[in-house]
Amino acid sequence: MNVHNIDPVRRNLKFGLPKARALSWNPSGLHVTQFYNSLSVFFPVGERFFIDSVRHFQADISDARLKEQISAFIGQEAFHGREHEEYNEALAAAGFPMERMEKLVTLVLDTVKKLPPKAQLSVTVALEHLTAILGDTLLRDPALLEGCDPHFAAIWRWHAMEETEHKAVCFDAYEHVMGRGVAAYGLRVFAFVMANLIFWSLFYPFYARMVQKGGGLFSLKGWYQAFQFQFGKPGVLRRVLPEWLDFFLPNFHPLDARQPPLPRPDRGPAAGRRRAAENRRLRTVSRATVPARSWTGERLCRRWRFPLARSCAPCVAFLSVLLALPAAAAPPHADRIYKAKHIWVRWPDPATRKRATTPAAFGKKRAAQLRNRAAVKPRRRGAFQFCRAKNPGDRDA
Repeated sequence: MNVHNIDPVRRNLKFGLPKARALSWNPSGLHVTQFYNSLSVFFPVGERFFIDSVRHFQADISDARLKEQISAFIGQEAFHGREHEEYNEALAAAGFPMERMEKLVTLVLDTVKKLPPKAQLSVTVALEHLTAILGDTLLRDPALLEGCDPHFAAIWRWHAMEETEHKAVCFDAYEHVMGRGVAAYGLRVFAFVMANLIFWSLFYPFYARMVQKGGGLFSLKGWYQAFQFQFGKPGVLRRVLPEWLDFFLPNFHPLDARQPPLPRPDRGPAAGRRRAAENRRLRTVSRATVPARSWTGERLCRRWRFPLARSCAPCVAFLSVLLALPAAAAPPHADRIYKAKHIWVRWPDPATRKRATTPAAFGKKRAAQLRNRAAVKPRRRGAFQFCRAKNPGDRDA
């Protein structure tokens, strides 16, 4: 068994959370705020369960360094539980049923405590991996807590940092107790699946209840924001899925897990706000120094993000098709005369583009009528020929 070179450090910090900001500390809205608040429901009871499950094996571990890491882990988890108790008191003061939800979590964990100690330790390993990957995502994307109340942002960053710091301690203790055999792998995978099923089956009812008490249960916009936060963009749960699946590898270790790429400075909400500020600064340029036409063209191209010539190409193609339609749409019976009241319309010959002169092309009856209209002077207008009779009686002949 290898003990890894990350030693947890106890940090006895107090944040003094303002109770009046419990529902509005996150600028992303009520639904995102309640997502964090719902997570806090589990921590005071859950941290005590973690401490008890690891402390049971502390005397059986022979490695001195691992013992020190377990002692530091217990200290960190105790501080986490204390601060989240204050967090939950602020939520209870705002009218949320925190005591009832904590009793339900306590009931579930008391049931787990009836299992053998090794099974309890496997549950702790499973839940510690879940909190570690969520904390790592929170630390890798500073935009998730940008613009938040500094007290609430500080407690979440502090908790996330220490979760990633001691993420391997419980796993090393588990390997020290169970080894790396098939039985150890099967137990931790089974515990991981069951722990996730129980945790998320409790979390989302708590989350819906918290949103309902906050007055956002029927807000479609709020639920859309919550979906984007979890599975869209930024998608905190979507981004942890690869690391979540790594737990099923037989040779898995928390410190050997893949590390997602760091967020790019030109992506995300913060980068969008910086670009918007830069665009506003550019708009303040005096129009006296920039020609109006070039200013408009530059603004149009920057708005739609593609060259102006590309936007004109479909218009040019459409006009070309319209101009080609009269020639292409000429009917095969080009020499036939159509009668519409007093206007006679005839297409020209598509082969010669000249008016046909043979009377046989118009039919015997029409040829006789045209021979009697010597005074009629046909006029060509575009691709059509219009013939207007002088005598109205001739039209009906």
